[in-house]
Amino acid sequence: MLLAAIIAFGLLAIFTICIVIMLVVIARGGDERRKMIVDKTAATTLKYVVIIQVLLSAINLIQGKDILTMNDTNTFSNLTTIAFFFVIGLLYYNRKFKA
Repeated sequence: MLLAAIIAFGLLAIFTICIVIMLVVIARGGDERRKMIVDKTAATTLKYVVIIQVLLSAINLIQGKDILTMNDTNTFSNLTTIAFFFVIGLLYYNRKFKA
């Protein structure tokens, strides 16, 4: 039980750090190369999140859930997913476009 709590708090800390990094990177200014990296990262993140949402919607429809009550996802879990993909994409594009 203690190990599960430690893992849960660790994941919460990691996801919170990802959210803060995402917000700071988006809010911070910079040169054209940095803006290009942030834009590519945001576009890639949006693409993957939309794909995930379409797949989840298709799964819910196949399971026969009512279309009006289908959105039973947690907003914090959506935000952590977006932030996680954003940070991974940011690391990838920073490495790819590093001068």
